[in-house]
Amino acid sequence: MAEKDEKKTPKSDKKAATPKRFVWLLIAFAIMFIACDSATSPTPSSNSVLNITSFLANQTEVTPGEVVLLMVDYEYSGSDTVEIQWSSNQGKLIHTEYENCAQWTAPEVYGYHTLSVSASDGVYTSQAYIRVRVSDSGGIDPHN
Repeated sequence: MAEKDEKKTPKSDKKAATPKRFVWLLIAFAIMFIACDSATSPTPSSNSVLNITSFLANQTEVTPGEVVLLMVDYEYSGSDTVEIQWSSNQGKLIHTEYENCAQWTAPEVYGYHTLSVSASDGVYTSQAYIRVRVSDSGGIDPHN
């Protein structure tokens, strides 16, 4: 009979090990879930800064068809790629080979035209605006 008691002891040890395995599996799945969730849902760093520091035009009063050179500078403390977008309400924008420069050709429409630029890392965006006056005399107003 003593042999039967010895055989029962290992069986009871196996059953005690099963709840431990279950706990370890639950912990492993929890770690995987947390790691996967944080990888697909990035949280922006509270100390990342994206700020346009200057937006310049080589001239702000032009005649129709005249080209205005635009330049933007920004500061960014993050590690993502920053994308620059240029826009205007009229005229023609041409992106140059340099990311922070563009050319705008004034339209045939007189008046003030708004040119804008935005810098974005996909989470944060900074914008700036410039108004350019288009007239028949450029910077000279014949009526004043």
